[in-house]
Amino acid sequence: MVQAHIEAALADTPLAGDFAQPVWGDGNAKAPDANAADARIADRLVLARVDALHEAERSQVHTASGPTTDLAELLAMRWNAPSLPTWDIEAVLDPNATVPVDAASLVIHNPDAIVRFVGNRRGLYMRCGSTRPTRPAT
Repeated sequence: MVQAHIEAALADTPLAGDFAQPVWGDGNAKAPDANAADARIADRLVLARVDALHEAERSQVHTASGPTTDLAELLAMRWNAPSLPTWDIEAVLDPNATVPVDAASLVIHNPDAIVRFVGNRRGLYMRCGSTRPTRPAT
């Protein structure tokens, strides 16, 4: 889906409003291991595509699907997206489960990449913190 956002922005063509539904449906229909393997392949393809972009192209990438984001925010959302739901599931089975350090670094330094999708932002107050990296966030 990130690749589709990048290509649409570079072509100055909006994505269909429901383009994500078939992608999610395809992923939901796969066995978990196959879905995870495909996600890793897609992530590598996105990184290769981003690496190949010139600076002018990078600055051209803005999405309007949901909150308007630039390339950096789009990538942060992609790498933030699985970290907390995965921890949610692990924490049910292990109360001492933690968010992996590399994912926690992304989440703690850019909480809005996740928080803006979890409900109405009016009156929303969030406090969290981390021990690696050590940082409070509000």
